[in-house]
Amino acid sequence: MNITPAVKDAFERAVSTAAQTAIGVIGIDAVTVLDVDWQTVAGAAALAAIASVLKTLAALGTTGTTSLAIRSPEKVKQRGEHVAD
Repeated sequence: MNITPAVKDAFERAVSTAAQTAIGVIGIDAVTVLDVDWQTVAGAAALAAIASVLKTLAALGTTGTTSLAIRSPEKVKQRGEHVAD
């Protein structure tokens, strides 16, 4: 199966966003795994992943580059801003 780098990047962003959201929703109140409201965690993580994919799709039309990032290095360089190495 041949997956394009853009699809791979979008998937990685969505998974990362979902994981970060899950960690945030679990919070520090859960002492054991049984204390966690897993339905809420899953719902919030799924919503965050969907939002990430939608943001990626929105970026496709605005960057004018091959990058899916809204602040792509190519756009930053065009504006004369510094690009972190």
